[in-house]
Amino acid sequence: MSTIEQTIVAFLSEAINQAIEQGFSLQRPDEDNPKQPNLPPTLDVLDVARHLKVSKYTVINRIKQGKLKAYKQGRHWKIKREWLLEYEEGLIENKK
Repeated sequence: MSTIEQTIVAFLSEAINQAIEQGFSLQRPDEDNPKQPNLPPTLDVLDVARHLKVSKYTVINRIKQGKLKAYKQGRHWKIKREWLLEYEEGLIENKK
C-alpha cells in the first residue's frame, strides 16, 4: 500500500471513529420503523436544526416558547430523541 493510500485509510478511520463517538451509527435506519430515525439518544441544537432543516435560532426559539422540550447542560441546550420525535408528531398533527 502506498503512502497516500495509508494516509487516506488513516484519515477515514479517524473520521469514522469520531462519528461513532458522537453517537452516529454506520447502520442504515430501520426502514420497517420510519418513526425511529437514525438519531443519537441526545441531540444538541445544531443536530435538531439539521434534522428539522431549520436554523439553530428557530430551534432555540421553539425551546424558549415551550414548544420543544429541552434541558441545559452547562451553557448548551440538549434535546432527547423522544422529545424531538414528539415535537415532530405535534407538527404533523397540527397540519391535519
